Amino acid sequence: MSSFKWVALMGAVVSMSCLHARETKETEEAKAEAKTPAEKEKAEEKAKPPQRAETLTTSKTTKQMFKPEGLKRLQVALSVKATDVEETGRLDDATQESLRKYQKDQGLPATGLPDYETLRRLGLKPEEVFHRDTPAERVGVQ
Repeated sequence: MSSFKWVALMGAVVSMSCLHARETKETEEAKAEAKTPAEKEKAEEKAKPPQRAETLTTSKTTKQMFKPEGLKRLQVALSVKATDVEETGRLDDATQESLRKYQKDQGLPATGLPDYETLRRLGLKPEEVFHRDTPAERVGVQ
């Protein structure tokens, strides 16, 4: 993957983390400022994460970003630090749900996708999980 794409990807991850931190701070401030029970209830309701109507789907291209052996390493790390996950080498629903739970427990945006901070906290390096080149740049990947 070109260095520009890596920088863009990292920028997106950092941006999401900053947004999450700002929203959390604003919610905590609103709770602290609430004086009446109705204001407190409103602040607590706002603090609740939105409920997912359905499992997020992951595109074929996104799934091709990951090395199968890297996803197995991720699944082993999740089994140790979060919930038991079968080592399939695929970014399946069970893996994404385990990632969401781990990310939520760690105070990270619960995307269900392995971002750099999640990998770091699991003791993994990005190059162990992600292919260096995009699927379009790799030979034999369609």
